[in-house]
Amino acid sequence: MERYTCSPETTTIKRMFLLGCTLKLRVMAKFGINEYCEILLIYGECGRKAKSAASLYRERFTESPHPTRQTILKVVKRLSEADCVTSRPRVRRPRNVGRKV
Repeated sequence: MERYTCSPETTTIKRMFLLGCTLKLRVMAKFGINEYCEILLIYGECGRKAKSAASLYRERFTESPHPTRQTILKVVKRLSEADCVTSRPRVRRPRNVGRKV
């Protein structure tokens, strides 16, 4: 396997995934953390062209599910909107702790 130097942007992406950030989009069941990391790395490698990135991912990983152009754009959008790619926390009603029944 070839060794190459990552750009600071790529290193930041890797670091976020390694710190345990998870991406929870509607397509999360298809891809794991490592796959999302590869998707983002390939997107950068393709000059930020989602269609090219989808094609290159399909060529490199023939046995696994392939992200669509829209999936790649959703991942990039989430990354650009937040410092981390975790989904926004769900708003829940507080639990009634200590409530007498």
